[in-house]
Amino acid sequence: MIYFRVVYISRILLFVLTFTVNLNAQPPSSGLVAYFNFDNLVDDNLVSVSGTSEGVQGSLVGAKLTSDAIYGSNALEIDPANGESFVSFSKENSSPFTFSKVNKMSIALWIKPKRINSNEEQRFISVNSGHGGITYYFEISKNNEFNAFISTKDYSNDSYGSAYARGTSYGSVLSSNDIDTWRHVAFTFDGKVMKLYLDANLVKEEVVSTPNNKIVDFPNMLHLGGVDSLGDNHRAQYFQDKGDGVSFLEKVLRFGANFQEHQNSLQVSLFGE
Repeated sequence: MIYFRVVYISRILLFVLTFTVNLNAQPPSSGLVAYFNFDNLVDDNLVSVSGTSEGVQGSLVGAKLTSDAIYGSNALEIDPANGESFVSFSKENSSPFTFSKVNKMSIALWIKPKRINSNEEQRFISVNSGHGGITYYFEISKNNEFNAFISTKDYSNDSYGSAYARGTSYGSVLSSNDIDTWRHVAFTFDGKVMKLYLDANLVKEEVVSTPNNKIVDFPNMLHLGGVDSLGDNHRAQYFQDKGDGVSFLEKVLRFGANFQEHQNSLQVSLFGE
């Protein structure tokens, strides 16, 4: 009986340790456009550390790095309490992130929110023009739900459409218990369906009303932590607190725990293929 308990407990500990290590692994290299781990700056700029757009840089505008990371040495801290706080990419450096005329993409990241019940959306990722035109965004809504949106186009007749993965009604919203807690969020788009994941669990799946469309070809700019535009919402809709491990992929991933036996141990991967 004692032997059984020792073996059982040891297997549980092995699982927990293995899960922790592999949950923090980098995304797959196949289809990876860019991965930001926020560990270091290059000439005071944020830089992607892998992917086909490795080396692409963004400018810190009131944002900074913090050692309060979920893994690695640093994370990105967005704090608009005392003014502007976001990361801005030039039009040239934003080009890889517009996903122009494609119909497959995935975005994933860790966030550690600091506020709920905001009077405006908190857009932690936005690709938009200076006049407010949107290619896509990923946000926390005023109702404390995760939402994703993509502008699409039918290039055969120049008509436009939209794709959504809206948190409304899925029943998993941020609460006071989520303040200062790391959560993993992701969305995928395959031209026909958008899916929203929270902590590797599929929480929302929405059929696209215009399945022949692809992502618009607007030459918009990438922003992390807010929206930078020339309109009334100039540099607004800030996310507040921290982000880590941001991945942009031109492929559709299936997020979730992948269990497989390997060298007599359980392996768990956040990213499925």
